[in-house]
Amino acid sequence: MLRQFLLYFFTFFLLTSSIAYAKTDLSGQFSPPLISDIAKYDFKKAETHILKNAKIKLKSKGLSKKEHAELLTLLLTIYKNSDDKSNLAKTLADIRGFSPDAVRADKTEAELETGLKLARLYNSAYSVRKEKIFKDRAIGLLKQIQNIYFDNKTNVFIVNVNGKPSATATANAAASTIFLEASKNLQEKPFEDIARDSIAYLKNNLIKGGGAFHIFDINTSSAFMDGQLIDNAMAGIALLEGYKNFKDETKLDAAKNIAEFMQKRLYDEKFGGFIQRNSNSQEYYSEGEELYIGDKPFEENAIAGYFFESIYEITGDARHSDAVKGTLGYLAPLYKDISPEKQAYFLTTANNYIKSIAAAKKEPRTEKLGWETELPKTGLLPLAILSFLAGILSFLSPCTLPILPAYFAFAFQGEKRRIMAMTFFFFLGLALVFSIMGATASFIGSFLKTNISIITTVGGILIIIFGFMSLIGKGFSGARIFQKSPSATLGGSFIFGAAMAFGWTACVGPILAGILVLAATEEKVLRGVGLLFIYALGLGLPLMIISLFFKNMNRDSIFWRFLKGKGWEVNIFGRTLLLHSTSIISGIIFISLGVLMVSGYLAYINKIIPLSTQVWFADIEDKLMEMFK
Repeated sequence: MLRQFLLYFFTFFLLTSSIAYAKTDLSGQFSPPLISDIAKYDFKKAETHILKNAKIKLKSKGLSKKEHAELLTLLLTIYKNSDDKSNLAKTLADIRGFSPDAVRADKTEAELETGLKLARLYNSAYSVRKEKIFKDRAIGLLKQIQNIYFDNKTNVFIVNVNGKPSATATANAAASTIFLEASKNLQEKPFEDIARDSIAYLKNNLIKGGGAFHIFDINTSSAFMDGQLIDNAMAGIALLEGYKNFKDETKLDAAKNIAEFMQKRLYDEKFGGFIQRNSNSQEYYSEGEELYIGDKPFEENAIAGYFFESIYEITGDARHSDAVKGTLGYLAPLYKDISPEKQAYFLTTANNYIKSIAAAKKEPRTEKLGWETELPKTGLLPLAILSFLAGILSFLSPCTLPILPAYFAFAFQGEKRRIMAMTFFFFLGLALVFSIMGATASFIGSFLKTNISIITTVGGILIIIFGFMSLIGKGFSGARIFQKSPSATLGGSFIFGAAMAFGWTACVGPILAGILVLAATEEKVLRGVGLLFIYALGLGLPLMIISLFFKNMNRDSIFWRFLKGKGWEVNIFGRTLLLHSTSIISGIIFISLGVLMVSGYLAYINKIIPLSTQVWFADIEDKLMEMFK
């Protein structure tokens, strides 16, 4: 009897003492095992479960516009990363058929939230497929929201709260975030200005003492209702977006303060997750209103987890990562009982956390696109072998896939007897650029590092020009580097190789990065140039072997009959153009590759390659590095 009484008393003491303590500060150290181990949860199964429920709910009647938009956005988010693009196409068709009503001018926060959800849906759809209908609807909705809610005098979104014009943290954080996303995606500069002003107002008026307040009364310039989870989480996300887009350190500092406030006052160190409210200031609330609410709402916790995952990526503070882990540990056992439209942030946070854990476990792979890799300290011959093998690996890597069709389309436009010569000049252009990169690494290496996207864009534009020349039957004879010589196309080969070198830098691996770093040491500049030339040789040798194979192939083979194709004359504006099927196909390939380079998506070709294949290539490069250590 006594033992049972003591057990009950001890349990009661633990609960009451933690609750009493929680009303002021939740940052005490508790036993980590009480937080669920998220490693045992299969988030892919969670995604499948949520997706199934979302599709079922979409078929139900009586959905509000907001719920409908949230469900479609959820499906779009899931299918964007799925291998089955037919589902993505169907979802886009459903979004196309989902016509929004105009935003009602009732100035309520609920109507503003609905309008923002709809605008986010169409903005997200446009980011996936650049269709005019998505862009027009997103812009139309955001302009309606701007006209109704954004006050140009105070530069803030205003809603009516109890009949008073007020700025709320959640409304302004949500609005500024979607306006900022839309400004980049839809190329609408005025939206960026609105977002900048709204975030600045949020930081200056709705954040005090490190935490966010829910309401700012415009008439009295007074803030009310502190210590709420949703206000702090949403405000933190908006501040981080402001920091990332405007490079304003004060916004990052404010976001850090909010994270500190949330971990101290709202985060449950014992069981994981964030409580709904924890305020010590009765003056900010109506008389009798609860200052402490220990409930841990699902969606708000998922949003808080997203904020902490985002700030962890910027700061690297392990405490932020621990909060994400604890929050997911709290949410993971509960998702099956939650309505699907409230689960978007949960899935996004879980996926981001899994990616960060995978990156931490495979640390060497984080150097894949880096410029700080150091080559092993060894002699010149092993490094030359390493550089040559790295060149061959670069040729075989998934990122090279879109480059190879363009090269072959170019090389095989010429005469059969000149294929080897064209390939050799292509290699010279390739090798020259890589060698210059090495030779200049000591004094303009930082310029190359900083402006590689601009340089790649120039190369992409050049290839697009080549593509149009090919389409109209001009080939590459326009690039007349060698005057008074029948080898004009050899000059084109040289230029094409130089342009391709910049394209390949988008796929830079740790070995090439290490060679560039080595070349940046002035006393070893010739060594670096030589290694980069050898790297280019490894890259170009497979092309020469393939070209030799096709050069020796019988003229009556299917391959050469296909290249022979069909030609015809077209009269345009009094000029006769000689078009050919091979030139047209080549031109389309060149233009497509150029667009990939200009848009910066060349390196993203890896996303369509199975992860296992990418890991295999990364591991080979890592093992090559280890062989010479």
